[in-house]
Order: sequence, then C-alpha cells, then structure tokens
Amino acid sequence: MYERPFGDPLKVPANQEGARKVAHDNLWRLQNPQRCRDAHVLVYSFKDSYAGFGAEIHGLMLALNMAYALNRTLVMPRKDDWWYTRKETCEAQGLTCYFDQISNCFEDETDPAKRMAFNYTMSMDLRGFYPAYAEAHGGLIFWRSAMAKYIMRPNRSMRDRVERLKRVVQWRGSSEGATVALHIRRGDRGCGRRQVQVETYIAAALAKFAEVGGKGSLLLCTEDKSVLNAVVHAVETRDEWKNVRLMYDPAEARNSIENSRNLVISHDVDMHEYALSAIANLMLMAECSHQVLAFHSHFGRLAYELSYGLGSAASPPLSMDVMWINY
Repeated sequence: MYERPFGDPLKVPANQEGARKVAHDNLWRLQNPQRCRDAHVLVYSFKDSYAGFGAEIHGLMLALNMAYALNRTLVMPRKDDWWYTRKETCEAQGLTCYFDQISNCFEDETDPAKRMAFNYTMSMDLRGFYPAYAEAHGGLIFWRSAMAKYIMRPNRSMRDRVERLKRVVQWRGSSEGATVALHIRRGDRGCGRRQVQVETYIAAALAKFAEVGGKGSLLLCTEDKSVLNAVVHAVETRDEWKNVRLMYDPAEARNSIENSRNLVISHDVDMHEYALSAIANLMLMAECSHQVLAFHSHFGRLAYELSYGLGSAASPPLSMDVMWINY
C-alpha cells in the first residue's frame, strides 16, 4: 500500500529567476578571475575517487561550496584521472569530457604559493553554508541547486547526446500535460540492502499524476531490466495509466546487480559510455516538472537539485525513503 513519505516536503518558492541569476553571476565571477596567477585557489581532483556518478558530482559540489565560503577559486588539473572517462575518447579525463570548465584557470596556471588542497573534513564542516541572500529563496536547497546548475553545464558533445536521447524517447516536454520523472535505482542497492518495492514506486508515480492533472508523460530512469519490465507492464495494461505516455532509454536498462559486480571487481564496463548514458538521463530528469525518486541515492538528489536550479521543478519532490540531505 502506498504511503506518503515521512517528513514535510521541500517547498518550491516562486519568482526565483532573479536570485538564480545572482547566484550564477557570483559563482562565475569567483571561478573566472582576471589573472590566474593572482588568484587564491582551492585544488580538487577526481583522481583516486571511485564513487557513483552522483556521489562524484556531490563531492565536487562540496569543494565548490568550500571554495566559495573561503573566497577561493576552485580549480582542477588540466589532465585528471576520473574513472568515468576513457583516455582514448577524452585525453583530459576530467570534468571537461562532459561539461564546461568549472573555472577559466587550470591548476598549472596558478601560483603554487596561493594554492590550498581540498580538505574533506573541512568541506563537511562547511556543508551547511550558504550565502545570506539565499535565505529568502529556499536557503540550503537553493544554494545547492545553484551549484548543481553551475557545475553541470553540458559541453557541446554532451548537449548533442541529450538531444539524441530526446529523439529516442520522443520527448515532448509539457506540451501534452505534466512531465514526471520516475527514478528507480538498484545498482549496489541490490546487494543486501533494503529496497522500496517497484509497486510502491508505481503507486507513487500514479499519485503524483493525480496531483498534477492526471495526464502527461512519465520518464522512467532505471538501470534494472526487471524494473523496466514491471513499469512497462503497468503502464500498458492498467486502465488508470491510459492518459500517461511512458518514456525511457532502452540502452540504459541492464542487470544492475551484475553490473555493480562488474564495476567493483573487474571494471568490465565502458565507463565513458556509462557516464554519457547517466548524464543524458539525468539532464532529462532535471527538465521534468515533477519528481518521484529516492533520496538515499546521490543520483536522485542530484536530479532534483538540478531541476530546482533550472527552474523546472513545479511541485515538491516525492521521495520514497528519506528526506533530502545536503550531501
């Protein structure tokens, strides 16, 4: 039986466009100094980091937040060693393989005497920080969403990938009703951890459609074939779904437990292609007006944060397990 998740949902303040521009402009000024050699910088690298994609971006977000709080420019190596890249495809092996540069300066362009190494403990101590002006616009979630939007500015090739995915799923935006993103992650959650049942997610998505007009498009994002099959069956056979069109990326679904085992033990997965698929799906989730997901997942939280930052979110997110947290 479907039950509404515990806790009060996040509120979505209206008329935030001006505040979003202020946040973006402030981040842009800090991240793009006139002279790299004169800038006091915080250095962050993806090297030796092997977390999930959402967790990796949240780690970078902690670093950007720390840099902002300390009035430093966050810089990264010109050539990194991110496990979500492949040297044959992208020699930089860093954030720029998928997104615009986080700064106009790379580490090697800065003065060693003005560098500060990223400190995880300090970043966690500062994770509750946000600029004073953000208080009137949602506080911490507003600031996190502003950083998500700034970090995740897809480069040209990534934008092309998103457009291709839109054609595959026949994306129509809100022209035919509400757009609801349904993210059901298994991955390492399938390895001995408590899971929310698929039927509970399906009921929650139906409840969200009832809340926002009863018709539209459902974007399913999952890496588990059994989840895909269950949702497809529900939408195609149950009368209550007759006014909802299902969208999904057929290349995304795979056996999640087997995939996680391959990632952890043998890395027998094309991580570049894995990242392209994940980012394209996340960008589409962020364009949806409504979200049904689980906030235990970094990926789910990041999708909502980006949706909030883009101004797409039109209703509070429906989390199937825990409330939003700033990590």
